[in-house]
Amino acid sequence: MAETITEWQKKGFADNVIYSMGQRKNLIFPDLDPMNIHTGFRGDLDSFNIVGHMIHHDMTERYGDTVVGNAEHGRVWCRPYPSDATLYLAKEDEVRSAVSDPNSVHVRLIAETLVRAKDKRIIDAATAAVLYGELGTSTAAFDTSNQQVVLGSTPNDVLTLDKIKLASTKLDVAGVMDDENERFFYYSPGQKKAIMAITQAASADFTAQRIYDSGTINGKFWMGFTWRQIPDVISQNADATLSTLMRMLNLSSTTRSCLAMGRSAMGFTEVQNFQTFLDVLPGKQHTTQARAVQDNNAVRVLQNGVVEILAKEE
Repeated sequence: MAETITEWQKKGFADNVIYSMGQRKNLIFPDLDPMNIHTGFRGDLDSFNIVGHMIHHDMTERYGDTVVGNAEHGRVWCRPYPSDATLYLAKEDEVRSAVSDPNSVHVRLIAETLVRAKDKRIIDAATAAVLYGELGTSTAAFDTSNQQVVLGSTPNDVLTLDKIKLASTKLDVAGVMDDENERFFYYSPGQKKAIMAITQAASADFTAQRIYDSGTINGKFWMGFTWRQIPDVISQNADATLSTLMRMLNLSSTTRSCLAMGRSAMGFTEVQNFQTFLDVLPGKQHTTQARAVQDNNAVRVLQNGVVEILAKEE
């Protein structure tokens, strides 16, 4: 009799992956404006409407003509695409307990992988080209001439106070709100040393945050930004060595791309087809394959709502 997996086991695995994803911590996704998160989408291209500002009209005539506002309307488009996380479960992994336990290593690994993938989609989209126009036939590249803070030369190639000020000013010019929890600064662990060396960040003479007390600026509000540390995906191998599986914030040689952005700068589309699969593979000695698939992507909605800050990775 062929070994099978019951529908109850499949449903239990699906429920546990979804539950575990809810318990995992996204680093960037929660910072997005909920109005810019489209869930349950079906289709190839999702649109985000953009409505510009307009100016008022002073009525200087008692019976003058009505003047229609001049607000600009536009659209940017998001093309979702799938990603998955798959693991083999050998008999030694106690298949039934593994898929029915939301805290099992297999369920947690799959959930963590998909959660991290959502953050990576946002990071990559922040400086990617954007599809725009009523029909989605035009493309706009990221404006590096205005929205990028350059690396600079030694000793100013690291993350400096001047670079942070400049990023803040660029968001000011773009009209991005500067209230608390409206602006976010995403940096890598390799920038921590430079941040801790900024007197205005570390000294109690300038701020009550006193980052030396906690040893980090992660999660704190400073210089108009809520700061988020975004580590790369580092794995310990079977031989006890470490390897980098994925760079989160982009790294080119020794130059890291940090990001400053407004809450409404990015849009995110989730397709309504999250799926899980649990199958026995006879050709793999009846190993069980556990797999989950999600379909989503992000897009830069406010073209000047993102600033890329180049800094030396230390």
